[in-house]
Amino acid sequence: MKSASGPPIDCRRATSDDLSFVAAADRSHSPVFRDRASYERLLGDDGLVLVALKGQDPVGFAAFCRVLDEAELLNLVVLPAARRRGCAAALMHSAEGLLRENGVRRLLLEVRPSNGPARRFYECCGFTVDGRRRAYYPATAEHPAEDALLMSLPVGSPSLAAGRVPA
Repeated sequence: MKSASGPPIDCRRATSDDLSFVAAADRSHSPVFRDRASYERLLGDDGLVLVALKGQDPVGFAAFCRVLDEAELLNLVVLPAARRRGCAAALMHSAEGLLRENGVRRLLLEVRPSNGPARRFYECCGFTVDGRRRAYYPATAEHPAEDALLMSLPVGSPSLAAGRVPA
């Protein structure tokens, strides 16, 4: 996928060699698992980890777990210098195609209501709010305790499948 400036964003399946970057980006920008071993488990049949590259440099990743015909987005991280350049869109578009090929019919995710940029991005991808999980996110030094919005998207959604997701 062509980025807004510079070389295109290429996405590929992560290998174990990529997991140091994935774990470091997780710890620094959106701690979900914080460790390499948790992402290592997603490299098998029941998961998918994609790495976004600009040239040879990793600039983001997306991690999914899969159960039957559903996949849940566990984490999507784009390094600050690469944001708003199409990286998240490239990751989601690539993931949708790979997951569809493996029989996934629905994507799920949870997002903080206060995370406006992520919510707008997911809505542009075609995700809709299905519900709310009360007090899902515990309080941290940066955030008060917060609910999670539950969102879903049928795989093959026109916006995502066609790659028409804004940067």
